[in-house]
Amino acid sequence: MRNSEHLANVMVQAFIDAVNEGIDLVPVVADSTSTAKIAPFIKQFPDRLVNVGIAEQSMVGAAAGLALGGKVAVTCNAAPFLIARANEQIKVDVCYNFTNVILFGLNAGASYGPLASTHHAIDDIAVMRGFGNIQIFAPSSPRECRQGID
Repeated sequence: MRNSEHLANVMVQAFIDAVNEGIDLVPVVADSTSTAKIAPFIKQFPDRLVNVGIAEQSMVGAAAGLALGGKVAVTCNAAPFLIARANEQIKVDVCYNFTNVILFGLNAGASYGPLASTHHAIDDIAVMRGFGNIQIFAPSSPRECRQGID
């Protein structure tokens, strides 16, 4: 896959398109702007990004609050940190409360390679399947990524 087709780039372009179409979308990140490749979005909409720092639990809680306030809240973080560190917030703030939050777990599986097991998300889908009120998409192409956002 060419760099221009990297799924994070597709995700960010879909965010830009959504805002340009009038959707009140707010990305929320946990100090993961480089992982999410979100610089093009920040350049166009600098006041729309919420960066909570290295605090995945706060990222999910803030996204749930934004969603309850009528925004389309989207979290973007490395899958192992999103799923493992914010597990309870995903379960309670997002799933149990039926909030419309889109959780993007980037670099799933062993794609972080040499960074070792702390950076691998090999159980992310299994963990999320245990929660109710959630839809799981694992896109393998730019087209599937766009469909998951639409």
